Amino acid sequence: MASDVAFAGHFLRIPQGAEVLLKVTGRDFPVLATYPVGTGRVLITSVIGDHPEGLSPTSALELSVLRDAVAWLRKPLDLPAFRPTSSGAVEISRSLRVRNLTQWAATQVTFHWIRPDGSVAHEETRPLALMPGGESVETASWSMVQPAATGIWFIDYSLRDARWPVQIRGLDVGSRFVIPEPHAATARFSPRPGREPIAPELARPEKPPQ
Repeated sequence: MASDVAFAGHFLRIPQGAEVLLKVTGRDFPVLATYPVGTGRVLITSVIGDHPEGLSPTSALELSVLRDAVAWLRKPLDLPAFRPTSSGAVEISRSLRVRNLTQWAATQVTFHWIRPDGSVAHEETRPLALMPGGESVETASWSMVQPAATGIWFIDYSLRDARWPVQIRGLDVGSRFVIPEPHAATARFSPRPGREPIAPELARPEKPPQ
């Protein structure tokens, strides 16, 4: 696991108040961090997932680390993590605020359980009478069979009446949750081909943040 996350140097300095998301294995060297700027946040990393193929191939784990970091930054909060029970399944129950943002009445809601890669893993439809502008707090539950995709999941919902869709999408970012890796992701140094290896403690990002 740890050997799959490669980076091209680490940050010697990061802005005050920055939150470090990933460090070098066994060392206190940041390779992935985020800090606030105005009403948003900046993500800085030396993980080499954006290098062209041939210079430094990107692993699936490197892509997932960057994908989940961006997904988390949509609303950076502590997210609940769910692990398998003794039965081997992951029992998940989440409360969602379902809102009808249209001018039509709805009679049904469908919950869509979305994997970290954006694909739909599971759907559940149930009756729900919701007038235009109305909202309701509903609980979505699912016994997720292993192996489940690790990363940040969320639960989307759609509304319909007896015949037609009413509202195609109604994402509540508060529905997000995490299926964690069995072991925490860590990082190793991986210099680009054609360069002399650099000891991790001496490595530097090519363009350190100002």
